Amino acid sequence: MDYLLLSLIIPFLGALISYLFKNRVAGIIAAIFAFLTMLFSIFSLFSSFKVHYDFYLFKWLPINLNFGLMSDPLTAILLILITVIGFFCNFIFLWIYVSI
Repeated sequence: MDYLLLSLIIPFLGALISYLFKNRVAGIIAAIFAFLTMLFSIFSLFSSFKVHYDFYLFKWLPINLNFGLMSDPLTAILLILITVIGFFCNFIFLWIYVSI
């Protein structure tokens, strides 16, 4: 499974779905998608220890210029750090917003 790509796509889907609701449900949806992003970033850490992971999105010109994502253990650890902080900030703000 391509966890690195999923950890980039899921926040955009969560923002789009949260935009469609625009009420208290949007905060809950955003927290769920932030949690899923955190899980997929943790899964990408475990998969990056096995092999060196390259994912090419597309090839630009016939001269070997590839655009894509590359993950190693340091990248995965920093991805986990950012997504965990984002999830807990989102969860705390949601908790304050729902309790008002």
